[in-house]
Amino acid sequence: MGHKISAPDIGVIQKAGWIITIIGTGLALIDSRIAAMSLFYGGALSNLSFYLLKRDLLAILGGSREKAKGRFLIRHYLKLSVIVVVLFLLVKNNAINKLYLLLGLGATVGGIVIATALRLVRGEKNLREA
Repeated sequence: MGHKISAPDIGVIQKAGWIITIIGTGLALIDSRIAAMSLFYGGALSNLSFYLLKRDLLAILGGSREKAKGRFLIRHYLKLSVIVVVLFLLVKNNAINKLYLLLGLGATVGGIVIATALRLVRGEKNLREA
């Protein structure tokens, strides 16, 4: 039996991702304004991408899977293409600090770590059976 992610888990991931982005942006201001903007851009891209992925997956699960599967893949690759173009333009124009951009892009991963840690702290030791 596989692990079913519940809506509160996804909500925790999203909230934690934005909290990490906002706190990280504030801390990056200590370094420079460009560092803070870079971290915010990375965090915003990461969090928005996760939100759009969640929305599309919930739409697939709620409707006809065969029809939605093709649409999902097309939309997913279009979103990835837009993200690649945005990242390319930011890096090409040296408008950002690359290290802080990468830190910001990890905001959703941090949200996943926090959501998993919260489940473990709450006593759900076997996540597969939750």
